[in-house]
Amino acid sequence: MARQALARFGVAAEEAQNFADGVRRELYAPISGEGAAKEGDGLFARLRQASQAIEVEWVRLPERRVPEGDEGEILTGSGPLGRTIGDLGVRSETGVSILAVVRGDEVIPNPGPDLVLEAGDAVGVLGTPEQRASFRAIAGTNPDDSPEVVRGTQDH
Repeated sequence: MARQALARFGVAAEEAQNFADGVRRELYAPISGEGAAKEGDGLFARLRQASQAIEVEWVRLPERRVPEGDEGEILTGSGPLGRTIGDLGVRSETGVSILAVVRGDEVIPNPGPDLVLEAGDAVGVLGTPEQRASFRAIAGTNPDDSPEVVRGTQDH
């Protein structure tokens, strides 16, 4: 519509289109990241940078607890099995956020601190590589046990 108005006042079509493109770039620059190379503050550019710094990883918890002593007691003091997310202090101790827990056929999105972690749970954690490694240490796993890392830059 602006291009038609400019044409009515004798402005050439190419000049009107260039003007409209310039206005559009200026209006959308804060969210599109255009011009971010100069200014460094485009929203999309910052989001892209943040998504490269953090990733989602699925960590599968061990299938069973380790027996302790002659009576075959279950060791719950170390490792996550039989303990709540809050008791483990997952966020404060490792820095990761637990996005979901998959338990059998059930998906538990955004679990609260009262959720008890069980053998075989697949825990989706979001964090930096260092934070995720810290969670794997608490979980008693290693990267080879939980190879599925979902990159933050993938389109889902």
